[in-house]
Amino acid sequence: MTMIEWADYCQDLADYFGMTRTFSERRIELWYRMVHWVPAEALDWIRDKIMEKQDSMPRNVPKATRFWWGQWLDANPNRRAREEKIQCDAPGCLNGYLFLVKPVEREGFPPYEAIAFCDRCAATRRLCAGDHPALGNLKGFLDKGFTLPAGMYAERAMKKLVPIDEMVGRVAGSFDM
Repeated sequence: MTMIEWADYCQDLADYFGMTRTFSERRIELWYRMVHWVPAEALDWIRDKIMEKQDSMPRNVPKATRFWWGQWLDANPNRRAREEKIQCDAPGCLNGYLFLVKPVEREGFPPYEAIAFCDRCAATRRLCAGDHPALGNLKGFLDKGFTLPAGMYAERAMKKLVPIDEMVGRVAGSFDM
């Protein structure tokens, strides 16, 4: 939503609940920062619910808006953003990425970790997430002694490293690509 849509939404609520004062631009701006990610298409539904369910103007308009936005998502599950899953039959591929490990020669230390694009579905993933220079290619990591871990260890490790920004941040400073 835009700031103008948010200001109109707040003014509609104030008018409905009979507030004689208008909100300052600063207050509208501060509130907007707390709800700017709510889609504009939900505002009419949220406003109608607040008007229907509440007896007075909410003291905390952003909080009420976030609450009813959650209700709107529950009522409109098809409008919720979903991550597209990539189907790939490559061994060790987890949604377009390969989690690699390299044992450390000193006992008691965890293995080095790296993430590479899957060679079979990397083109699809780059289109979806952008090309991250910190993520290497599989051949480069295999040449450095990394291996694909087996089974559940790889899946647990990938879950631990999501989201992608964290993965890129951890890998970026660790290896020369």
